[in-house]
Amino acid sequence: RTSKERFLMDIKQYDSVLEIEDLEALTLDEPAETCVIAEEFTDFIGANNMEFITMLTKLWDCPPEYTHPKIHGQDVLVTKPTVNILSGNTKEGFALAFPAEALGNGFLSRMILVQGETTGRLVTFPESVNELRKKRLADHLLEIMARVTGQMHISKEAEQVCDRVYKEYVPLDDHRFRHYATRRFTHLLKLCIIHAAADLRTEITAQDVIRANTVLHYTELKMPKALGEFGKSKYSDITNNILEFLEAAHRPIT
Repeated sequence: RTSKERFLMDIKQYDSVLEIEDLEALTLDEPAETCVIAEEFTDFIGANNMEFITMLTKLWDCPPEYTHPKIHGQDVLVTKPTVNILSGNTKEGFALAFPAEALGNGFLSRMILVQGETTGRLVTFPESVNELRKKRLADHLLEIMARVTGQMHISKEAEQVCDRVYKEYVPLDDHRFRHYATRRFTHLLKLCIIHAAADLRTEITAQDVIRANTVLHYTELKMPKALGEFGKSKYSDITNNILEFLEAAHRPIT
């Protein structure tokens, strides 16, 4: 939970005033990386905080440097900001976090919305996480961090598949995702990197592109449902509640 000013202060690598010993220990051209894990996105960003949303929109493009003027009397300079956010929200909370104007702001086009469908299964006492599987996953992530370094490369076959996917993509019918279509290829490339890294490779293959596009396409089919009625009208929250009630009904409703 933070403000946009505190967020910048936390991710920057160094202050303008440093001791000589501190300077020697720093690599000043490295990116300022941060990963936000927030169970409730509204708790992280606040309600209708367009200033924070606009700043995150600029940071998403990984500029060479980002300067925020005069916080506590001095500018804050962040070099190569690289921000990742993994968070969850309900449809009602989503409408609370984002004003309808955010659809044209560009931030939502930079997000992949994953709709969590209910399974209908009731488990009174869920089993605890398998510790062996958890350790294997953690070990593999550490191996990725140790072995997958440097620049990613795309094979010639992968470039051909990327070109076809890019040119043949059909945008979603929902008008709320018209800006998302312009960012879709960037999302695809990031997913390709993830698939390659998971296999401990720094070369993206045609198979990586096909897998990434399959995952993205399946997710996109349910993205309008993830938004609910957000952005359709000023009564969207009420409409969303009515539609959810009707979808869950097992008998005629008056």
